[in-house]
Amino acid sequence: MLNNQDDTNPDLSIYNRIGDLYIKLKDPGLAADYYDQAVDKYAELGFHNNAIAMCNKVLRNAPARQTTYLKLAKLYAAKGSCRRRSRTSSNTRNGCRRSARSSTPSRR
Repeated sequence: MLNNQDDTNPDLSIYNRIGDLYIKLKDPGLAADYYDQAVDKYAELGFHNNAIAMCNKVLRNAPARQTTYLKLAKLYAAKGSCRRRSRTSSNTRNGCRRSARSSTPSRR
């Protein structure tokens, strides 16, 4: 696993880049290991869309990884619960991040 001196602002795209390099080296299993690490880190930080995208990348390269299907289901569930919670509360409990876009439509 990669160690980063600044844990508050890690560069998570490094896992994606390393995975891509392993794909070029024709080692999809090792690539999926790095993509999977990105999934875990993105999920920990509440970036559900990024984690879902990385899950899909894992499954394109290693479709037999059953644990990734479970992670994907949990991410979709967490993403849905965050949306429901954001309609009723403005805080970010349980790791749910606020969207960059406002939840109220703009009026012109």
